[in-house]
Amino acid sequence: MARHQIIYTSCMRGIDGVNDGQQIFSYDQSFQDSKADEIKGLFTYQIPALAPGVIMSEEIARTMPSAFNYKVLKNGNVAVTLNTYLGRDYMGSAGRFGNHLSHSIISDFDDFDVYPCELFGSVSLRSSMEYEEVNNSDPPEYLPVPELNKGYVIEPDSIIEFLEIDENIEYFKAMVCAMLKFPSEKKRLVICDEKENIIKWIAALQYALPMDMAKRVNFTTYDFDPELSSFQICGVVSEGTHYNVSSYIASGRHYVFDFINQQFSQIEKKNDPLLFFLDTAFSYSYDSLTDFHEFILKNTTYRRTDENYYAAFYLYNFIIRGISEVTEEEFEKAVGFAKEYASNELRQKVANRLVDDKNRIDELDNGYALKILGYMLQEMRDMLPDQQAEVKQMIVVRVIQTVSDDQITETAFIPVYNQIDAMARSINLSIPAEFMRETNRNALLEVLEQNTELWKIVFAVRIVSDYVKDMRLPVEEFYPDRAIGAIYYGIVKMAYASGRENGYTIVECILEHFKNDSGYYVNMTLNMEGCLLDFQLPSQDIDHLWDSFTNYVVETEDSYRIAVCKELLEYDRGTEVHQIYLKRLCLAADLSEARKVFRSEYNEILAENEKYRSNYASQIIEEYEKVFVNKMNCIPAEDGFKMARELAVAVMQMHITADYVQEITDILCKYIPLEEPSVENAKIIHKLCGYWECVLRMPLEGRLLLLKIGMALEKVTGRKSIDHIVDELFKYSQEKADLKQMSREEMRDYFSWILGRVLEFRLTAEEFSMIYDLFAMTKYADSIFMEYCCKTIYKKCKISKDYREFAEFLNFMFVNGTEDDQEMVGKYLCKLSKQKLEDLDEEMKSYFKRNRKGTHAWENVKEIATNTNPLLNNLAGLFKRK
Repeated sequence: MARHQIIYTSCMRGIDGVNDGQQIFSYDQSFQDSKADEIKGLFTYQIPALAPGVIMSEEIARTMPSAFNYKVLKNGNVAVTLNTYLGRDYMGSAGRFGNHLSHSIISDFDDFDVYPCELFGSVSLRSSMEYEEVNNSDPPEYLPVPELNKGYVIEPDSIIEFLEIDENIEYFKAMVCAMLKFPSEKKRLVICDEKENIIKWIAALQYALPMDMAKRVNFTTYDFDPELSSFQICGVVSEGTHYNVSSYIASGRHYVFDFINQQFSQIEKKNDPLLFFLDTAFSYSYDSLTDFHEFILKNTTYRRTDENYYAAFYLYNFIIRGISEVTEEEFEKAVGFAKEYASNELRQKVANRLVDDKNRIDELDNGYALKILGYMLQEMRDMLPDQQAEVKQMIVVRVIQTVSDDQITETAFIPVYNQIDAMARSINLSIPAEFMRETNRNALLEVLEQNTELWKIVFAVRIVSDYVKDMRLPVEEFYPDRAIGAIYYGIVKMAYASGRENGYTIVECILEHFKNDSGYYVNMTLNMEGCLLDFQLPSQDIDHLWDSFTNYVVETEDSYRIAVCKELLEYDRGTEVHQIYLKRLCLAADLSEARKVFRSEYNEILAENEKYRSNYASQIIEEYEKVFVNKMNCIPAEDGFKMARELAVAVMQMHITADYVQEITDILCKYIPLEEPSVENAKIIHKLCGYWECVLRMPLEGRLLLLKIGMALEKVTGRKSIDHIVDELFKYSQEKADLKQMSREEMRDYFSWILGRVLEFRLTAEEFSMIYDLFAMTKYADSIFMEYCCKTIYKKCKISKDYREFAEFLNFMFVNGTEDDQEMVGKYLCKLSKQKLEDLDEEMKSYFKRNRKGTHAWENVKEIATNTNPLLNNLAGLFKRK
C-alpha cells in the first residue's frame, strides 16, 4: 500500500451503491478497505446544535466548523480527514439540510512524509462537491491515487508568528506539558479558540516534535463530544456541543485551554530546559529545533510522545553543551534515556563527551560526580582501552577527593560507593585493585593520616581487604614486611592512636572482611595478634581477639571449622584449636550433641595431626568424659554403653595413661553384665585387660577383674588347667577381687557363671581353695559360694554314687568356711532318709578318719541334719527367699 483516498457524502449514486443518500461517493481503484469499520468511522461528524428557534440556512451552514483530523489506525496506517458541512444534499437548493462531506487520505505510516497539520487547507482534501458530480445517476469514476500537497496555511514561519502574539508562547509551553503527560495520565488536550487558531495550536505542538513522533499524535480541529473522542488533541467550539468549559475543568479529566472564555486547567508548567529551548527555538532559531529532531531520529529508537521527551532533550543538551550545562537530575534521566533508546554510536558519543569533560566533572559536587562515574563504569565495555583507563583513574581520584572532604558523611558516601562498586563488579572490574596502584594507594593513606574519622578508616580497610580477595593474594602477603601487611599494620596502629576502642573496632572490621575464607581468616587473625603484641597492648585485647575468633568459628559449618583448625595447626596453634573444641563442648545442648562434638574432634582433627594428638588427646578425651559422667544417667543404658565403649576405644587408641582411664573402665564395665559375655563384650574385656597390663601397667581391679576371672574360668578344660589359669590371673592382679559392690542376686548369677564350668570336673579341697582365694569374700559372698558348691557337687555325686568329691568340698569348707556354712550343709542334708544319711555318714567318717577337725565338723553337720525337720526347713527357706 502507498496512499489511498475515499470520499463520503450525499449523492444520487455512489460507486458501490444503487440508492441515493449519504454514502461512499468514490475511492481509488486499488483501495481494498473501503468498507472497514475503522474507515467508516472517519466519516463521523456532527455539527453544533442551533439555538432554539433558529432554522438552518445556507448562510448558517457556511459557519459550521469543519473537522480536520488525523489519526493512526489500528493496522498502523494513518488517515487524514477533512469533514465539511455542505448544508443541503445532492439535490442542491431543492435538497434537505444535513449533508456533509468527508474526504480521507489513508497512507502507510512511512509514506506519510509531511507533518499532518501541514495538509490543512491543502488541495489534496476537498471541502466541496460539484452539483453535477453528486446529482448524477451514473456511477462516479474511481478517484486517482492521492498526493500529499501541503496547504498554504500552516508552515513553521506562520506558527512562529502566531506564538509571538501576546502570551501565546507561554500557553504553548503549557500545552506541550499536557501533551507529554497523555500516555501516563490519559487526559486529552482540549482547545477552544477561534477556528483559525485551533489548527495553529495543533501545528505548534506538532512542530515541537520530530515528524516521526508528530505522526503518532492523533488530533482533530473540531469534536462535538471530546469526552467520547478517540483523539488526543481536540478542538471545540463553545456553544452547541457537549463541551462545557466549567464542567470539563472541574472534572479533571482533561487539560482545557479555553481562550474564548479565558479559562484554563491548572497544569504544572515545568521550569524545564526543554521548554526554555522550545521558547528560544520558536522565537529566534527554528533550525536548532530541527537539529534536535534530527538528533532523536538518527540516534535513537525513541518515537513515543511522552515525558521521556524531556530526557531526550537533556541528552541532546549534554552532547551539545557538555556536563556543566546539565543538572544531576537531568543527567540521571538523560543516561536512563540513553540506556533504553540510544544507538551504540550515541552511547559512545556520551562516553566520549564524559571523558572530554573530565575536568568539568572534577568541579561537580561529590554526589553528582560519583553518579556520572557510575554510569561511565556501566558503559566501559564499549569504550576504547585508553578511555577505560581514564575512567578508572577518574573514579579513584574522585573517591579519594570525596573521602578527604571534611563535610562528607558516611551515610552520604557509602551508598554511592556501593553502587559504583556493584556496577564495576558486574563488568568484572575491581575498583579496589585500581586503588592499590602505588600512587592511588599513597593518596588514600595520606587522607587517613590527615583525617582519622573512624568510618573513613573502615572504608580504607574495605578497599584493601576487597583488593586482597579480588586478587586472591597468598596469605604470605599479610606478613608485616610485605606491602599489604604493612598497610594493615599502619591502619591498625593509626586506629589505636585515636583510642583503644577505635583500634579494636578496626581489628574486628578487618577480620569481618575475611570470615568467608577460612585460610584468610586464620592468617589475618594471626597477623592482628602480631600487631597487638607489637603495640605492647594489655593481654585482654589479645584474649578478646581469640574469644571473638572462637565464638565465630564454633557457629560455622563443620567443613569451615575443620579447615580453620587445620590451618591453625599448620602454625602449631594447638591451644586455639583446643579452645574451639572446649567452646563447642560447652555449647552442646545434651549428651548426644556433646558426642558429636567429640567424635568430630577425634576423627577430623586428632586423628590427622600427630603433634596435636600428642599434646591434647588426653585432655580432649577427659573433657568429654566429664560431660559424659555428669549426664550419663539421662540417657538409655544402650546409648550409655555405646558412648562409654567409644571413650574406652579412644583411650586405648591414643594410649592414654591418665587417672581418668580407670573411671572410664569402671563405667564401661558397669554396662557389661556379670555373666557369660557376648562375643562383642568378650572382645572389649579382652582389650581392656590387655591395655591395663601392657600400657597402664596396673593390676586389674573392680568389675573388670571380676569379668576377667569369669572369662578365665570359662576356659577350664580339666583339673590340671586350674593351676595354670589361677596363676595367669595372679599376673593381672595380686589383689583379691572385690565383691562388696555386688547385690545378692548379682552374686548368685556371678558364681553360677564362674563355677558352672569348673564344677564339671572333680576338684580337690586344694583346688576349691585356689578358686575361693581369688575373691575377697564377704559374709554374703561366702554363703552364696558355699551353698552353690554344696548343692551342685552333692547332686553330681548322688548321680555317680561316689561322694569323694563332696568330701573334698567339705574338707575345703571346714577349713575356709564358717559355722553358718556347716549349718547350711546340715540343713541341706536334712531331707535325706535316715538310711541315706547313715550311708553318707560312713563314707564321710572314712574320708575324715585321720582328720580330727574334719571329723568333728562332720559330726556337727550330721547332728544338724538329723535334728532338722525337712518340712519346717523348707518353710523357713521359703520365707527366707521371700
